[in-house]
Amino acid sequence: MQNFIWIDITWVRIVRLTVWNTSVLFSRNKHVLITGGTSGIGLAIAKRFYQAGATVTIIGRSKDKLAKLDRFTTLCIDLNDQQSVLKLNNQITQPVDHLINNAAI
Repeated sequence: MQNFIWIDITWVRIVRLTVWNTSVLFSRNKHVLITGGTSGIGLAIAKRFYQAGATVTIIGRSKDKLAKLDRFTTLCIDLNDQQSVLKLNNQITQPVDHLINNAAI
């Protein structure tokens, strides 16, 4: 019984890795918009897409954290503020191919 569970868990991990690698492979020359990408999981995702050749825009609330992210396009937006969100449409200059909604997760 334990061997079956181990094989099942390993299979799930292989499937997850395959899906993740496939999605990143199709990201070359794409624009990825990530909310909540200044740290943690969001930043890790941003780095992965950047390494795959995507243009990455990170949205965050902290100007200090955003200032440290040199290789990315950054936008200081508070997603809880409706006026700030409405201004977002004017600040994004190219079409978004992938949206990673990671804020407040």
